[in-house]
Amino acid sequence: MEAEKPREKTAAEKLAERKTRLRELHKQRQEARTQNNHEVIAEDARKKLPNNWEARRRQAEWLIADEKAREEATQQGKDYDRLKLLSVSAVDAERIEKKKRKQNPDIGFSTFEAQTARQYNRLVKNLPPRDMAKYEQQKEELGEAFYGGPNTILQGLVKDKKIFNR
Repeated sequence: MEAEKPREKTAAEKLAERKTRLRELHKQRQEARTQNNHEVIAEDARKKLPNNWEARRRQAEWLIADEKAREEATQQGKDYDRLKLLSVSAVDAERIEKKKRKQNPDIGFSTFEAQTARQYNRLVKNLPPRDMAKYEQQKEELGEAFYGGPNTILQGLVKDKKIFNR
């Protein structure tokens, strides 16, 4: 048995192999070019987004998930806030509470101006909500005098004394 000698390829076969290899390389180069182009476009789009885009996206996703969980809890008749607190460990809760206290410290009485501002805010917060129907009715009755001006005299325009006694 004589070992078969690998036969030499003809020039036409070599040329055909080269052409197929070149065609494959050309295809790969074209694919790489299109992928690179897509990547450049995506990178440019990412650069045009605001700096805090990722944080805003994560926050929006968290809000959507929170709303969904809240709806599911209400459908089951459970208190969502209580369920949420059950999943938080005591260490994490303490850390969050400490952070809140640090962000909003009670500065106490520093100046008369600050004390007055705090008292004003507290009193405004305790005001009952306005009755918009009554407000509109007063506006209709008083006309231009409702807004007041340098020559506005309210005596005689308002008939009900209960308005002044809150």
